[in-house]
Amino acid sequence: DTIHDFHQRIEAAITSRNKKKGQAPTIPGMKYRIVGKVYVAQQYLPWQQAVLKQMKSAYEQGNGSFPENKALLAELSKQPEIKPHMKKAMSFAQYMKEEAGRRGAAALELSTPFDEIALLESNRVYLMKSLEMEEFTILPSSKADAKLQDQCHPGQPVGTFQSEEKPHVKVTMINSQPKLPHFTVRIPVFDNESVLALARRLAKQDGYMNSAQQVTLYRYEDIVSGTRHIPSIEKPLGGRVAIPARGTFSLNEDVTGLIFRETGDNPPPIPVGDTLCYSVA
Repeated sequence: DTIHDFHQRIEAAITSRNKKKGQAPTIPGMKYRIVGKVYVAQQYLPWQQAVLKQMKSAYEQGNGSFPENKALLAELSKQPEIKPHMKKAMSFAQYMKEEAGRRGAAALELSTPFDEIALLESNRVYLMKSLEMEEFTILPSSKADAKLQDQCHPGQPVGTFQSEEKPHVKVTMINSQPKLPHFTVRIPVFDNESVLALARRLAKQDGYMNSAQQVTLYRYEDIVSGTRHIPSIEKPLGGRVAIPARGTFSLNEDVTGLIFRETGDNPPPIPVGDTLCYSVA
């Protein structure tokens, strides 16, 4: 259900973009990408908790069934925490009745028996692949607006997505590790993109990685002649320097290659060209 909801929201973002700007970017060096924010509720809102407590009591008294809506509405309206939110409360109660019909009494619990944020993080690469997203941020529901907070429940994260146009260059990513199913690929790198974001995109496209944490990126010591040297089996990463995990890539002046800057106080810019290497742990 969550992935289906995310798909629908992404389709809406793409449709909105196409209506405003046409089907494809018209500026050279620009590319559309889907980015999003996923909000996770650690607990229900106070009025929702009151609704669930009342519903659970009614469910138990009814031996696994609820009273008619009119009777349930009357009970809910007696609760001071619920009364100011009655219009939303009935919609919420109807939704939770349907969930209880599918999942039983567990649907009426006030929290989930698992860590939702950890679950989303462990499935980040899968979600990016299946939803064709470039990047998404996981945030607590308290960071969302009031409307989204009403929609976001424990066990039901809510996503907001947008299709944005950003300058990029196509970069060749080379893997020289022998006897591993990783190959040379070309992927877009966007302006002001983090090393981690690039590693995630690489893991998403590679198909044999479960996490961006497996990836180490490398640049050539000599970006002019380095790509012409054939790597040896003994030293597959010879002539290459590991790129620190904390840093960002920007586009060079003519948008043909990348410049890397490590996170810190006034780090020197390092030209890295349009070809990088990677290893997989």
